[in-house]
Amino acid sequence: MNKKLLSAAIGCLMAGGMMAQAPVNDDCATAIDINSLFGGALNTAVVGGPYTNTNGTTANDPIDGWACYGEPGGTGTAPELNNTVWFTFTGDGNQYFIETPSLNLVNGITDGDTQMSLYEGTCGALTALACNEDGPNATSTYYPAAITFFTTPGVTYYLMVDGFSFNGAVSEGDFNIEVTMVPGVACGDTSVTAGTSTANGTDFCEGDTVLFTGTGSVYPTAGTVFGIIWVLSSADISNSTDPVNEPSYLGSTNVITSPNGTTTVQLIYNTANFPPNTYYITPCVFGNGTAAGTITSLADITIDPACFFGGTSVMFTLLDPQDPQCTGAGINENGSNASLDLYPNPVSNMLTISNKENFGTAVVTITDNVGKTIDVLNMASGQALNVNTEKYPSGMYFISVSQDSKIMKGKFVKK
Repeated sequence: MNKKLLSAAIGCLMAGGMMAQAPVNDDCATAIDINSLFGGALNTAVVGGPYTNTNGTTANDPIDGWACYGEPGGTGTAPELNNTVWFTFTGDGNQYFIETPSLNLVNGITDGDTQMSLYEGTCGALTALACNEDGPNATSTYYPAAITFFTTPGVTYYLMVDGFSFNGAVSEGDFNIEVTMVPGVACGDTSVTAGTSTANGTDFCEGDTVLFTGTGSVYPTAGTVFGIIWVLSSADISNSTDPVNEPSYLGSTNVITSPNGTTTVQLIYNTANFPPNTYYITPCVFGNGTAAGTITSLADITIDPACFFGGTSVMFTLLDPQDPQCTGAGINENGSNASLDLYPNPVSNMLTISNKENFGTAVVTITDNVGKTIDVLNMASGQALNVNTEKYPSGMYFISVSQDSKIMKGKFVKK
């Protein structure tokens, strides 16, 4: 039996027969007012406390809003409340990052392991808004909870903080509440957009790298899970606000929080992982998401359709390896196809391109591993082409030699 259940069963402390003293904010109705922590300078933390959850109880606590808690062993399969304490404040329309750190506290809560839930409404009739088990500053040994959210002016909020119970060992002790006003984008902000996206081609053969680039995205920063995510589907799902429930949904990337609004996604075509077919990839931006456990794809997130914005789908085709466009274009071990020699490979300075088919004057295009064109050169009929690669950064490069409808491909490594 853990200490909390033992205390409840006995009803008193053995030492001196005194009743265990619960924190003054043990209940929603006695929540501590923390309004003084809000309204500070942008990006400047305001710290309150220390507070404690030692001897806290769960009487009158809500039955929902804490599904993200990680009990029993961090898996979140059986979330529970153990020793909760409460705080209250009033919204002012700004976005805030709220964290419960405990570093440098003499009696800091075990492993800094807090959990938190945010509500609005009145005690006894609360509406759950956000939940967090481990915030962005958590490490492998220190686990403070944190949430980021937009407040609504005049709305009363309640914050419930609990200690994580690791297989029955409940985290108890002191913690601070740290509130930082942060710049953000609300769900209804007119600047929210998935931006524009492009691919480095339309048709790809096995072994090719498919690169998708998104620019100009602006995602909402409301809630506990927000950012950019790329969704793979078998049909066009442009502007969808619920891709997971689209019949064509195949999967997605993890959540990306790219501060400059530019993201790249790379797919290496392997028929073992991607059968030949036509696919679509769609950039989506969202906020107000929640998750009960580890996020690996959009399917792990509960989304708010009112705060989810699908962009325009980009179509691309993974060709059958026997497709005429791919036949003869495969790369062999020396980095060329059967009719194209590249040597030396890897190269330090001068690369020689030899066209064994000798099919006339051709155009040679050299691209880097993200699809950017590095050089476009002319190759005379019957002659090898020497390319000075000293100016190229180290890495993998791709060559396309084309003349009318004939195309040969190769790759080389610059040392």
